Amino acid sequence: MAIPRLSAFEQMFLRLETPEWPCHYGGLALVDGAPLLDDAGRLRLSHVRARLARRLVRAPALRQRLELPGPGRGRPLWVDDPAFDIAHHVGEVAVPDPGDDAALLATAADLCVPLLDRRRP
Repeated sequence: MAIPRLSAFEQMFLRLETPEWPCHYGGLALVDGAPLLDDAGRLRLSHVRARLARRLVRAPALRQRLELPGPGRGRPLWVDDPAFDIAHHVGEVAVPDPGDDAALLATAADLCVPLLDRRRP
């Protein structure tokens, strides 16, 4: 079985990434949230996490983390994370008033500012 090493492209981003120039990316999707709410109108976050966790078997790369093997031991590689916890990746954030497009985009931008934790997938 081949070891999934980082590509040259991935290594470039790994080496260039700084707090001033984050190299990760994200997405924003607007969906009908009604089926995700409980009777009180609150997000059923545990239900969302459970459904996504069941589907992760179809995308194993999403459960991998970065491994830095050390000097002279080859390029960084992707390894399965035995301690993977979907709660570290799927959360809930409220958009502040007035809740318009500008507030939504500002909230999304705030979520993308910090560097990602390389110890987690």
